[in-house]
Amino acid sequence: MLTSIKSTSEVEEIMEFVITEYKRCFVIKADGRIDSTSAQEVEKRLMELTNSEKSIIIDMQAVNFVSSAGWWAIIRVQKELKNKHKADLVLVNLQEMCAIRWI
Repeated sequence: MLTSIKSTSEVEEIMEFVITEYKRCFVIKADGRIDSTSAQEVEKRLMELTNSEKSIIIDMQAVNFVSSAGWWAIIRVQKELKNKHKADLVLVNLQEMCAIRWI
């Protein structure tokens, strides 16, 4: 399953998800930016996956920026997974620059 999320800023940025479904989880290969423009759409796409009882693993290796709106979108999805199904949302290969911007 391939999902592209396009934001509408002055310079069009693309957040691309490649979603692979496994028996107990979804693995998402994310590419691009999660900024204030794309965060709402990212959250919407991730929330659609919370309808199953599977955990979500997001590979953040190709994500070069996450704004505070992006972090809050991810946190809301994580809370939804925990509350509905006791499932997890796991971020892997988080780039140092994304982590520094959160602090």
